[in-house]
This record gives sequence, C-alpha cells and structure tokens, in this order.
Amino acid sequence: MARLFPLLPFRADETHWSWAARMAAFHIRGPIETFLRDLGLDPFVLSIGDPDEVARLCATAGQDPGPVLRNTLMRHTSRSWRLGEEILIDSLRPQQDLRFCPACLAEDDAVAKVAGQNIAIHRRERLIWRLKPVRSCPTHRLPLIRRDGPGGADGKGVFADSVPENTARLQDLAGCAAPCPGSPLQTYIADRIAERPGPVWLDSLPLEQSIRVTELLGTAMEFGPYAAFDDLSVQDQMLQPLVAGSTPPKGWRESAAHCRSFRPGLTPSVLPAASKTGELSGRCSTNSTIPHRAARSAESSKSNSRALVES
Repeated sequence: MARLFPLLPFRADETHWSWAARMAAFHIRGPIETFLRDLGLDPFVLSIGDPDEVARLCATAGQDPGPVLRNTLMRHTSRSWRLGEEILIDSLRPQQDLRFCPACLAEDDAVAKVAGQNIAIHRRERLIWRLKPVRSCPTHRLPLIRRDGPGGADGKGVFADSVPENTARLQDLAGCAAPCPGSPLQTYIADRIAERPGPVWLDSLPLEQSIRVTELLGTAMEFGPYAAFDDLSVQDQMLQPLVAGSTPPKGWRESAAHCRSFRPGLTPSVLPAASKTGELSGRCSTNSTIPHRAARSAESSKSNSRALVES
C-alpha cells in the first residue's frame, strides 16, 4: 500500500477531521475533499467518523489508528454520535457549528511561523470544542468564538475561510475578550475525555447522563428547586457547582440535604408536582441501548437513575 510521506502526526487533542484537513494543507496545499478523493477515500463517510474509513486514512498516512479513533465522533444513529464507549445525543454542537479559541489558534500560527509552513497545516480543531457545555477554553480561560463551518470547497485547513483572521488579529481578539473561567462541569468533561478520574458516582454513569444530572442538581444547589437549567442565562449556567461525592443522593429529600452540604443557606421547599411525577426522571433518563463503562453493569446505572427520583 502506498503511503504518504512524510507523516504529519496526529495531535492528541484534535478531531480526526482536523487532522485530515491539516494533512491536505500539508501534502497538496489544497482542500480536504480533493485530498481524500485523491487517496480513494469518501469525504462524507470520513466526516461522519466511519471507523473503517478512518483506519484506511491512518494506514495511508502511517499513523497509529488508536489515538485517532479515540477522538473520532462516529455517527451512531440519525441523531446520536459515538465517542469511544459514550453515546452522545444532546451534548454535541451541530456539525456546521465551528468554535475556536483565538489564543489557541494564535499559538498554532506561531508554531507554523517557526516551521516556515502555512498556518493551515498547524491550526487544529480541539475535540473538546465540539461539546455544548464547553463554552470557554480550558487552557486560556477565554470564551470560545462561534462561526459557521467552511462553506466553500477551495479553502485550506479545518477552519478555511471561516476564520480568515491572521495571527495579529487573533491576538487582538484574545486580548479584548473578557476572562471566562468556565464551569466545574466543563472541567469535569475535559478531565473525563482525557481519562482523568472525577467524582466516583458521576464516573459510573454514561457521560451524557452525568452532564444532565449535574445540570439538574447543580441548578438546584445554586438557584433553588424551582429553577430550570434551560431557562438560565449562559452566565448562570456556568455557575453551577459540580455534584461531588462517592454515591448519588437518594430522592429529593436526600438531594436537598446533599445540596445543603455544599450550600448551607439553601432551604428548598417541596418540589412542584411536575417534578415529582417524572420531569426529573425524564431529564436524567438515558436510552437503554447506551453501552456502559466496563466498571458498571446495566442494572447499576438504572438504579442510579431511579435513586434520583425516589422519595
């Protein structure tokens, strides 16, 4: 099998599509679609994370497929994606949404300048930027900027004409941005994707369920039992504390006590009837087809979900 030379290594924090786009800029100085078709690969099939197509690209490039597949968002159903063992339905940004940290891209540009290469070879999309709860850069503590994805077929790199700013302009954007420290939830997500341990009972749940539980209980802890996460402003959504502890609270009374252990002044009253009759359960539920982590059984996950709504 013919191989690309030299190898442009995959970076552990980027998406598989970002790497493919950087290789296109490196090897043909052109757009990713042309590059992939020249290699006999289907751009659409690769864009939806087909593991066989990703493995073929890795074999052609001489890249170990393991790290690439770990960061590949794979189409699972018409409305869900797989990331490793996790199934994500509501936690991903749409594919046409592109987000970036100007300081991160400015640093990528600096590396390109030192190497004497085009910036499209070094600007990379970080995997964590694809997740909805992540609204700021974990490295620079700056708000992420949203753009529509590249619209043309002639642009180079993963950002192409969506981010036309040069290095100086990116540095200006970073310098003018208000600090955005991020939420404990997004820190937890970043740690979990990097396989660093977090609160035991949250780690025992699928990632998306952990996100929903934290949104619900974090909102109650910070704003009281009648507040709804979706009604909060972006700033207020980022104020939620992470629900820690080794075991989940059992039912609302225990949840309230758990919340008060973090916020002694919180004295929630009885929940509205809608919450008692399944609103909480519905928000925390997860599809029964979602594969669980090796360390937990299907029954234990169901027990955790039931524990949140028992009274």
